[in-house]
Amino acid sequence: MTDGQLVADANIMNRNRPEQVLLGGWLSMAITLAHFS
Repeated sequence: MTDGQLVADANIMNRNRPEQVLLGGWLSMAITLAHFS
C-alpha cells in the first residue's frame, strides 16, 4: 500500500469524523516513519 492510498483510506474512514482527520494524518505519518526507521 502506498502513502497515497493510506491517506485516501484515512480520508474515507474520517469523512464523517472531521475532528479525527488530523489524528489520522499523524497516524499515517507515524506509520510512514516507522517503515523508514
